[in-house]
Amino acid sequence: MKNNFFKKSTAFLLAMSMIFSLFMVTASAQDDNSIRVLVRIETPDKTLVYPERIWVDNFSLKPFGATAEKTSATALHALITALGMDETGPDNGFSVDTDTGWINQVSGYQSTGYYSWMYAVNDEVPDVGCSNYQIKNGDEIVFYYIDSSIGAYSYFLDTDKTATTGEKVNVNLFSVYWDATKTKQTGAVEKADILVSKAGEEDATINTGVTTDNLGHAQLTFNTPGTYIVSALRYGNADNKDTCDISRPRMTVTVTGNAIPSSTDSTTPVKPVITTSAGGKAVLNADGKTINITADEGYEVADVTVNSKSVGAVSQYVLSDSEKNATIHVTFAKTVESQLNDTTSVDGFIDVVNHWALDAIKYVTEEGLFYGTTESTFSPNAVMTRGMFVSVLGRFAKVSGNGVSDFTDVNEDEYYAPYVAWAAEKGIVSGTSANTFAPNAPITREQAMTILYKYADFIGSDVSNIEGMAINEFSDVNNISAWAKTAVRYGLNASVIRGRTDGSFDPQGTATRAEIATMLQKFIEHIN
Repeated sequence: MKNNFFKKSTAFLLAMSMIFSLFMVTASAQDDNSIRVLVRIETPDKTLVYPERIWVDNFSLKPFGATAEKTSATALHALITALGMDETGPDNGFSVDTDTGWINQVSGYQSTGYYSWMYAVNDEVPDVGCSNYQIKNGDEIVFYYIDSSIGAYSYFLDTDKTATTGEKVNVNLFSVYWDATKTKQTGAVEKADILVSKAGEEDATINTGVTTDNLGHAQLTFNTPGTYIVSALRYGNADNKDTCDISRPRMTVTVTGNAIPSSTDSTTPVKPVITTSAGGKAVLNADGKTINITADEGYEVADVTVNSKSVGAVSQYVLSDSEKNATIHVTFAKTVESQLNDTTSVDGFIDVVNHWALDAIKYVTEEGLFYGTTESTFSPNAVMTRGMFVSVLGRFAKVSGNGVSDFTDVNEDEYYAPYVAWAAEKGIVSGTSANTFAPNAPITREQAMTILYKYADFIGSDVSNIEGMAINEFSDVNNISAWAKTAVRYGLNASVIRGRTDGSFDPQGTATRAEIATMLQKFIEHIN
C-alpha cells in the first residue's frame, strides 16, 4: 500500500516538474523576445499614461502604415503597447508617419499648428523618429505634446526624494532640446510654475505659486505626511504666449513625520491652473471664479475640461467653491473654413498641414500632376498604386489621347488607361505578366525608380553617370531585383531616392503619395 502511494506521489511530482520546466522555457523564450521599458505619456493639461513598466515586442507595424518591418522593437512599438493597442492596427485617435517615425496624433491630441508630439529616452531627446529608434531593456521613455517651435523636454535632476514634514525640499529643473541648427542644447528652466498633487489624486493638481529661478531651482515644504507628485509647466514665449514650451516633468516626494498646521505649506493652493492650446485665451476674472474663454480669429472652442472632465465647448465657466484650485484646460481648434484656407496647407487639403512633404505636395499639385483624393484631402500617407504612378508621369509628359493598351486588366474607361498605353508603347513600363499590368497594385520603390529611369532615357536625359553611391552599402542589396539595380544606382546618384534610416533600401517596400511626390519633384529638377 505504501509502495503504491509512493509510486503515485513520485509520478505526480515528476509530472508537475515537467509542467514547471515547460512553463519556465516558455517564459524564458518570451523574455528573450521582449523588452522591458518604462513609459509615460504627457500633455500640458494631463498625463495620458502614468509611469508604467511594460513588455514590448517587435510586432508588425504594417497595420499602422509601415512599408517595411523592423529588426527589433522600437520606441513606436512601446508607444503603441502603452496605449493598449496591438498589431491589429490603430484606434481612431492615433496616427503616425511610420517611415519617418514622427507622431501625428495620440488620443485626439494632433500635431498641428504650434503643437507636436515628441519623445525622450533616458532624459535625452533622439534626433530620429520613434519608429527608427531601437529600444533596449531598462529604457525610460517619455512621449510629450508640446509647442514644437521652441519646446524642450524638461526633467528634474532627482526623480525621487524623501523629506520630513516642514523640511525644505530642493527641486532643480533642467531641459534638453535640438535647436534650429540641429545642435543639442541643455540648460536650466527658469520661470516654470511648480505643481503638486497627492499620489493617486493627480487630477487635482494644484499650482503652488512657487516658480523656478534662473538656475532652475525652487524650494517646497510639505507640512502633511504622504506621497506627493511634483511637476511643472511654463506657458508663454515670444512667438505664442498661450502655448506650453516645456514638457511636464515628474518627481515623487515621500514625506514622513507629524502634520504641522501652517499656512506656508507648499501644497496649499493659491489659484486654479488654467492652460490652453494655441488658438485663443482663457482669463480668470477678479472674482476668482469666472473664466472667460475667447477664441482667436479662425479658431473655435473645441472643449473645456475641469480636472480632466469635459464640461463642453463653453465660452464661460464659473468655478464652484470646491473647484477654486482646479486644473482647467481649454482646447481650441481651427474652423473648417480656416483649415481650408490654411497657408501651411495646399489647395484646401486639410490633411497636409505642416506635413514633412508639404513643399513637394505643393509642387506636384500646382503643376497639375497630382489631384486630391477628395475635395479637401490629399491622403499623403496613402499607398501609391502603379496606375496612379504612371498617370502622374503621363501628366508631366503631357500625354493626351485615348490610347488603349494590350493589358487585359486595364479597362479603357479608367483614368489611367491612356497613360498606361503610352508608357507601354514607349517601353517605359512593363507588365507584371505578358498580358497584365496590375494597375491597382501598390508600386514598389524599385519599380518606381525603374520607370523614372526609363523615362529619363526615353527623353534623352543623361543616364550614364550611375557610379555614385554603391548599392552594396545597403543591408538588403541582395533583395534588389537584377533588372532594377541600374535604375536604383541612377536614382541614388541623382538624389531622387535614398535608403531607409535603418541602412536598408527596401526595394519591395511600397511608397506613399507623399514619398512619390518628393521623388517626382527631385526627378524633374534633375532632368531639367
